[in-house]
Amino acid sequence: MAFSPSGNKLLTVGQDEYHSVAIYDWQNQVLLASNKVGPDRVLDCCWKDEQEFMTVDAEFVRFHKQNG
Repeated sequence: MAFSPSGNKLLTVGQDEYHSVAIYDWQNQVLLASNKVGPDRVLDCCWKDEQEFMTVDAEFVRFHKQNG
């Protein structure tokens, strides 16, 4: 889990088959976005800014951008 720099969004990584990420407006309890990352277990995640974040697994660092 990681909060965005403003603290308004919460990024979570699931333990499902695709290690899906979800972004929440946690204060209003609203799911803003979700997507599959891949089959490898995500070891860490962090925000760059309010729209971009990265995930890290055993082999890759992946960069993501929230659209919308």
